[in-house]
Amino acid sequence: VLKVRQVALLENDGRWQLDLQDQPPFDIAGGNAPSIGLVLKEGPGGSFRAKLLVATNDPYQPEQTVALQAHVVETPQVSPAYVGIDFGTTHSCICVARPGQDAKTLELDDTQTGEDRFTMPSAVYWPKPPVAGNLRDCIVGRPALRAAEDPSNEDAVALSIKRKMGKRDTKRYLGVPLAPHEVAARVIRYMVDKAEDYLGAIVEKAVVTVPANYTPPQVRATVEACRLAGLEAEVVRSHMMDEPVGAAVDYLTELDEYKMMEMGLGPDFHALVYDFGGGTLDVSIIRYTYNGYRRSLKVVATKGDNFMGGDDLTELLREHLRRTAEATLQQNHGLRTRLLADPPDNRPPGLNAADQAIHQVNYTLLRNAAEAMKRKLSDEFEASGRVELRFMAGSRQHSDFMEFKIARRDYEKLIRERMESTGRLVERALTAAKLRPGDIQLILMVGKSSRTPLVGNLLEEWFRRDPVLHPEPKACVARGAYKKGEMDSLPGEEETDLVRELDRTNCRYGIISGTWRGKMFRTAIPEGVPFVATGSYPPPGTPLTAVPGVPVIVALNRGENDLYKDNEEIVELGQVMVDGQPGGPQVALEIEIQVEDHRNIHVQLRVDGKETKLARFEEY
Repeated sequence: VLKVRQVALLENDGRWQLDLQDQPPFDIAGGNAPSIGLVLKEGPGGSFRAKLLVATNDPYQPEQTVALQAHVVETPQVSPAYVGIDFGTTHSCICVARPGQDAKTLELDDTQTGEDRFTMPSAVYWPKPPVAGNLRDCIVGRPALRAAEDPSNEDAVALSIKRKMGKRDTKRYLGVPLAPHEVAARVIRYMVDKAEDYLGAIVEKAVVTVPANYTPPQVRATVEACRLAGLEAEVVRSHMMDEPVGAAVDYLTELDEYKMMEMGLGPDFHALVYDFGGGTLDVSIIRYTYNGYRRSLKVVATKGDNFMGGDDLTELLREHLRRTAEATLQQNHGLRTRLLADPPDNRPPGLNAADQAIHQVNYTLLRNAAEAMKRKLSDEFEASGRVELRFMAGSRQHSDFMEFKIARRDYEKLIRERMESTGRLVERALTAAKLRPGDIQLILMVGKSSRTPLVGNLLEEWFRRDPVLHPEPKACVARGAYKKGEMDSLPGEEETDLVRELDRTNCRYGIISGTWRGKMFRTAIPEGVPFVATGSYPPPGTPLTAVPGVPVIVALNRGENDLYKDNEEIVELGQVMVDGQPGGPQVALEIEIQVEDHRNIHVQLRVDGKETKLARFEEY
């Protein structure tokens, strides 16, 4: 039973009034909706917004704020300006500007301090089953992250949904299936609501950033999420930019001649942006020129890893804490002691509900402790934590407090190998740009995880130059996205070439061929080929055939590794099945790929030299 203690209007513009049939306090039982009536008084046309506060006994959201919105069609107020959106794996941010005022990064999380106020967790929680077409059927941000700590909410919370964008990974939330882009739309809609509250007008235009290594399906999923959130899909499609580029735009457009002289930068230099966020790592190289009155920014190389971020460092530390706790418990309580604290994807099959709950509680407590200690180690040389963990001794459940302590040097030993492996992205970006480390005059670190001291130390080792940490590494991407929208609406102010307008392929294009058991990535066009790039598979004299009775999956990929699972699929071209007995005649397959630029790709699939299937699509 949910008890409603208070209902009140917040930020009312005087045009709304409550019409309550039941005066608080009153109970809501069995999922029934509360009897709360709302009336919009007569007034001039426009966009009317207010907030309704509903105070309840819900432990995860004791005060629920509901946005009220009404639009009078006769004279709609639509903001002519763009908003800049950074939809992140772990945190998101939005930047807006009122007419005649400077850009403002909106405060999305009033429970935090400093720069953290301007970002919110990209988490979604459904107290009740999702409703089709309703993007406000959920709780977004910090309260959703807190709800995730309760094991009973495992199927009601979505976290890190950005890592699943573009994949066929529909999940049921409280029994309702939702695709990743439908979850992402709720995060974006929440931020757009905040922007509309601030502007007092409807928002339709946005510049949205994506990771530098995002593939066409991931980009298209992001476009679809924006469309569902009410943003113009075509505007969004033509106004996507890579996240490190957004950070560079924000930083470089603020440099004046005196600051550049102070930093030892001339009017023409190359900057490398190392964007280390919560869920992705991107490296971009940008050429900056300034002739005294006009800037020019051009992307010359971009590389990325969609599965490397600060979350992965947290996991390394969490696993270290788990092993430490397990050893301590066995020492104190006997070798038969078992600590149930596995991550969700690594738990034994067939666990009962009680053991699942213990795993989830312990895992969450250790992860929260690891995250807090990791943040502390960015500024201090030692971090500690105290956690009460449940464990099994024989068949009985017990609990004990664990004291953890780790020095920064030991933490850096844990993560060094993983961090050093990111050097391959830096090397590949330099190779694609045809530059050497000494040709880079500015190294800009952005993303919340760039505060990790080892990041700056490694970059200094690789370049023999001190890197610069952006003063606002978490909010700068959204602000750079807004500035790009501003540039687009004020042509002539800046000369920008900020999307992937490179003159060569920056990855390998090829196919995934084979059965589900034996799929391999086959290269048709290597990296570094000038556009227009053309290639085919298989090579002449090496036939590609389908075995009778065995389905063969053929999909177009872009990637860098031979293992199919390490590359991102662009599109599935088809499944070929040859009828007949084993040993019968096989069917020849031939695939031709033409990549005009980083946006337009043409594919032809020939089956047995007769049937031709043509696929054409755009990466953006």
